[in-house]
Amino acid sequence: MGWDISYHPLGENDVSELYFAALDNPQAAQQLAVQAGLGEEDAAHLALRLDEARSLPPDVPFNSGHAFYVAIVTGFLRQHHYIRGGAFSFLADDPVMARYIGDWRTLVPPAYRQGQFDNVLTHNYCAGVYLPYASLQALRRDADSDPHVRAMLEQQFSDGRLAVFWQAVDAALAQGMGLMEASEVVEPNPLDLNASRSRSRLLNCQPDGALLYAEAVLAQLGDALASATPQPAATRLSPLSPRALLVLFMRPTSFFASHGWLHLRPEALAVAWLCGISYAMARVDKYLGQAAADKASALASWLAESWGRYWLLVLAVGALNGVILRWLGGWWFRRRLRWCGAGEVPVAQARLVYVYQDLVQSLPLLLLALCQTALYAGPVAAHQAAAGWGLLMLLFTLWSCVVSYRAACSFAVDQRRARWWFLQLPLACYALLMAGVALA
Repeated sequence: MGWDISYHPLGENDVSELYFAALDNPQAAQQLAVQAGLGEEDAAHLALRLDEARSLPPDVPFNSGHAFYVAIVTGFLRQHHYIRGGAFSFLADDPVMARYIGDWRTLVPPAYRQGQFDNVLTHNYCAGVYLPYASLQALRRDADSDPHVRAMLEQQFSDGRLAVFWQAVDAALAQGMGLMEASEVVEPNPLDLNASRSRSRLLNCQPDGALLYAEAVLAQLGDALASATPQPAATRLSPLSPRALLVLFMRPTSFFASHGWLHLRPEALAVAWLCGISYAMARVDKYLGQAAADKASALASWLAESWGRYWLLVLAVGALNGVILRWLGGWWFRRRLRWCGAGEVPVAQARLVYVYQDLVQSLPLLLLALCQTALYAGPVAAHQAAAGWGLLMLLFTLWSCVVSYRAACSFAVDQRRARWWFLQLPLACYALLMAGVALA
């Protein structure tokens, strides 16, 4: 996914006296919003981020937790700079460059100093280096006098990015502050900068770095188009094609990397219908169990021996289920995205992503029913022989939780919260359900 790096001015006392003091003050969001002149929407967004920071587990590494939120919170209050892939952390292995990097541990209150401090980027969605004010002064001076320092900076911040880095450094020095680095606080969309996302205040991010990123992407696309072999006609890839479905099941992150192709019709309607059919099958299966146990209701007797009746019922009920599932399931999916910090996700977009991720557990059930139709005389006979397939269907159901989490992460969510709402909690519910069945 690359590295979306941002640089934020940070005073020596900001971590203790601004950030941690805000966590201890329930009125901090309102007070900071007034001081910074934030509008109602930004003020609410700041309050949400502070609440997230207050709920961080005590054992989370500092750079992955509180330091990341330091960048987010200060981003509401001050201007900051974005550089695609321009991380000073990547220079930390060089002993000359490492001397400019400060120690986060010295900035935090004593009660927080026993945790894990990495002082560099270790993964996406975390904070990286802290460059103290004195280090920035030395770096500015050494870049002119030391060929090694200059060469390392030019190598890491190539293609015009060094100018943006110096803008960030000079802005911090002008405020008498140091500079901190963070990853994925700001996530520009290089093909549509108006669709860029930020976990902080996007308007405080200076545009130079994002514009540079957009220009680079457009240049790469131009080169690719110029070198591509002309094709007689462009073939539209359907999200329901075998190749796309294989990506959905095996590499869901890639499948949901773009939501645009999910709007293709009639696929968008077909996938909701397919999911609705699978839910109808699960309901009908209970009636078939009654018929197999000689406790058949009138509906179960009507279905028992005829595949034609079975498919007529599940196709019809599936159409109604698809409408309900798309509306109700999409609402619940969108609600959880909001709880994970995604903001106001478009309703249609949330519904589409929901039904496609649900296909991971619905499609195997449909394929199994088609195979049973070819192998068994009637639905009851298939139900009696289907016990061995239950475990396989269960595996697809559990894997669908992973796919759901990956789909949620295609939005601008807090990954720790998304992991709970879309992965850990559903798996726990399935575990409790299976335990209840086993004990019954």
